[in-house]
Amino acid sequence: MTNWPSSCDGGVPSSPKQVFNMAPPEKSAQQREQATRVSDETVLKIAKEISIKFIEVGRITPTTFEQSFKNIFTAIDSTINKVK
Repeated sequence: MTNWPSSCDGGVPSSPKQVFNMAPPEKSAQQREQATRVSDETVLKIAKEISIKFIEVGRITPTTFEQSFKNIFTAIDSTINKVK
C-alpha cells in the first residue's frame, strides 16, 4: 500500500513545505492618511448633533443658525482632519 505514512520516508511527505506570510501588508503613508481622514458626511453629522444641542439650550437661534453651523462645521473639520 502506498497511501500509508510509512511509504513516504517515515511519515514525512517529500514535497517542499510552503511558507505563508500571515502578517498584514504594510500600508503606504498615503493609504494611512486616507484611512485616518474623516469624510465630510461624518463631519456634517457631528456638526448637526452639536447644533441641535445648542438649539435645545438656546445658544443658537433661527437668525444665527447659518453662521453658527458654518463655524461649528469648520471647527470640527479642522480639528479632525488636521494634517500631521
